[in-house]
Amino acid sequence: MNAGKKIVATLGAAVLLSTTSLAIAADMDKTAEMKKADMMHKADDMKKEGMMHKADDMKKDDMMHKADDMKKDDMMHKADDMKKTDMMGEAKKKMEG
Repeated sequence: MNAGKKIVATLGAAVLLSTTSLAIAADMDKTAEMKKADMMHKADDMKKEGMMHKADDMKKDDMMHKADDMKKDDMMHKADDMKKTDMMGEAKKKMEG
């Protein structure tokens, strides 16, 4: 009878250890999945942030190019106006002279 109790006790302890091991393994899997999900979210956030910075940089570059183009156009118009004014002044001098 004592031998039977020892066998049952040993089997009970083995089942308890197995159950505990399975619970720990399941918990570790959940933790690993949560870490993976967290890392994926962080990677997505970093990508989004990087894309936003690129978009901002592109906007700034585009605005700077537009400003440069506007300055060039303005300077060209001023030069044209100065040439026209100068030519008109010369024409007046010729007509008067």
